[in-house]
Amino acid sequence: SRIQPGRIAKLIASSAPRTPHRRVAIRQRFEPTQMTKARFSAGLWIGGLLALHTIVLAWVAAANSVTFDEYSHLAAGVSYGKYGYSAVNCHSPPLLRAWAAMPVVLAGAVAPLLDERIVYHPYHIHRDYAEAFLRANFDRYWSLFLLARLWMIPLSCLGAWLVSRWAGEVYGRRAAVAACALYVLSPTVAGRASLLGNRKFLAKP
Repeated sequence: SRIQPGRIAKLIASSAPRTPHRRVAIRQRFEPTQMTKARFSAGLWIGGLLALHTIVLAWVAAANSVTFDEYSHLAAGVSYGKYGYSAVNCHSPPLLRAWAAMPVVLAGAVAPLLDERIVYHPYHIHRDYAEAFLRANFDRYWSLFLLARLWMIPLSCLGAWLVSRWAGEVYGRRAAVAACALYVLSPTVAGRASLLGNRKFLAKP
């Protein structure tokens, strides 16, 4: 078969020694650009801030005793997961309570059954059920709360990432890092994000 002249020229060009200009072009092709370096640097800052946020929230979760509202929130969340009760602590949406109770249910926490006395007192049902939950899980009550608190940390980290992502799309990478830092260093978020309940901590900053 005959070889076309154009193909011969391409073979000669590919076998020819690389000129300095060609070497520069190849090096520029594989070297990271300034934009890539900036993106990597911003990612490192945001990753470090999220790691700091996780450490602070874990410390807050372990250092604080059970608050007055957590007392009923976890018990209600466990009742959602175990029996699908909707009457326990129905004063507000159940999503965060159900999320916090997921690892507690998997850990085998005892969820008391509702009796007639509790059913006929709807305004006090969450407190009565929380007391029954405490008595049923007395030996490991604190460890169950700590497990639930640690499970809340990924939600707050997701909130920090979303804030930084939105800021980055509108104002650039520096704004993304600054927004993440403002979220992570906020005393309100640091003090409450790992606690149980229905607080909209993702919207507070």
